[in-house]
Amino acid sequence: MRAQAALLEARRVIEPGQRHEDLVVIRADRVPTGSGAHPPDDGRRIAAVEG
Repeated sequence: MRAQAALLEARRVIEPGQRHEDLVVIRADRVPTGSGAHPPDDGRRIAAVEG
């Protein structure tokens, strides 16, 4: 982001002087089609991020 800071400021994506941004990565897995089956529950749950 530092290399693009001036461009991001000009586009008002970030505040002037801002050099820190939180990043959230979301993963999605393709579910096989046609069988109507759901993927097995492996115990993982989506957690809300408090900021």
